[in-house]
Amino acid sequence: NWITEGLSARARLSFDAVNYRNVGRTKGFDTYLFTIDEDATDLPQGTYTKLTTGNNFLDYNVNGNGSRRTQVELALNYDRTFGSHNVKGMLMYLQQSFMDAVGGGQGNAVAGLPYKTQGYIARVQYDYKSRYFAEFNAGYNGSENFMKGKRFGFFPAFSLGWVTSEESFFENIKPVVSFMKLRVSAGEVGNDRIGQRFLYQSRWTLDAPGYQFGKDYNGLGYGGAAEGFAGNPDLTWEKDKSTDLGLD
Repeated sequence: NWITEGLSARARLSFDAVNYRNVGRTKGFDTYLFTIDEDATDLPQGTYTKLTTGNNFLDYNVNGNGSRRTQVELALNYDRTFGSHNVKGMLMYLQQSFMDAVGGGQGNAVAGLPYKTQGYIARVQYDYKSRYFAEFNAGYNGSENFMKGKRFGFFPAFSLGWVTSEESFFENIKPVVSFMKLRVSAGEVGNDRIGQRFLYQSRWTLDAPGYQFGKDYNGLGYGGAAEGFAGNPDLTWEKDKSTDLGLD
């Protein structure tokens, strides 16, 4: 309250890591096949045929991997009452990074990159005598999954509420219905996980058919390059609008 009454600040940092390490110690032994005549009655009459030869040392293998997630959250909150008017507000900065546990190799070059998001969130809430409610939310969120200049999207939402059971005309009904609230809300949400990652980038392959030199095509041959996927530089957040009407 040293700046103004009802104002508070919060900072959070979280780190979550899941790691594993597998150790294997194995040794191979000689293997044999035992055969005996079906009419024989004495097991020593059977014979052993060696199938595989083991080794005389203990093998040792180690492999490990892990995933980790970090999140930074900075927020300002405001909560104050002016007579019958209650006002709340929030401003938040949110940043998150997630590194998945994937194996090595060229095929996992993209999957091994961290997933990163960044966003700014604002919220304003107002109510009068806990009877009339209004709320506005807005998010300005960014994702590394899109091209620079297309990474951020704006997602607003609002809601209105009316607790009719707090009105004077509802007093005669309260013995039967103790609480009733009408509400309406509308907003827009976004999704940045749309198929493969980095769809704004074109992808090429060097394994395409090439050209064989020589009069009878008996000379040197060279492979070709071909565009396997055409990127879309205008790709951005997938958006969806929703509206809700409710009676509590």
